Amino acid sequence: RRLMIEIGRRAQAIISDTAASGQDVVRHLCIPPDRSAKVRAIHCGIDSRFRPDPEAGPDRSGQPATFLYVGRADPYKNLVGLVEAFALLRKTCPVPVRLMIAGPRDQRYPEEPARSADLGVADAVVWTGYLSDAALVRAYQDAAALVLPSRYEGFGLPVLEAMACGTPVICSGVGALREIGGEAPVFVDPDDTARLAQQMQRVLTEPGLAAELRLRGPTQAAGFSWRKTAEQTLSVYRQVAAARK
Repeated sequence: RRLMIEIGRRAQAIISDTAASGQDVVRHLCIPPDRSAKVRAIHCGIDSRFRPDPEAGPDRSGQPATFLYVGRADPYKNLVGLVEAFALLRKTCPVPVRLMIAGPRDQRYPEEPARSADLGVADAVVWTGYLSDAALVRAYQDAAALVLPSRYEGFGLPVLEAMACGTPVICSGVGALREIGGEAPVFVDPDDTARLAQQMQRVLTEPGLAAELRLRGPTQAAGFSWRKTAEQTLSVYRQVAAARK
């Protein structure tokens, strides 16, 4: 911790991928207010392969509606809360549903599988393990919604990827997620499992809401590109180089 604080003191510029992360950098590295401007927020980009499938739709030939989670299983990701919301959803939802977790299991965190078994939904929770780029894009395109109930995010790349694919997004409004999501997602309190389940059901039972979210996502994601990220990063490098000269 002392080393990181010293690095923060010496650095002429610090790049964070969101303004929210930048505020955390300023706070945790004890950067004085009069030097906080050296922390620059430069958003990540989105690859062009993340795009809507013009042939995709909410009806998947009788298959269960899939709610998708993409990411690791660390406790701050709140997978247990997601499983609890999914269990509530299954009790009231008029259509079959399943929860797909795109990412590897982590033996350090056995809470989610145990909770799935306790709630009797283990049969409807699918762990995919690692997905190739093409398989991940297809998972987004096929999902009824991406659900990310994290208690903290420094950026939230799955939210951006899902929006670019035209997939409805339900996520918590913490950390950088509101900054990245704009007006496109449905935001929820990560600890309000009943509300989360309610919003998941709305995406399935209110076609107008789902259609609106599918339109908002690509519009919001269009403001992010790796070229823009590179150009802004290069600008910071040039400013630092000029100052050193």
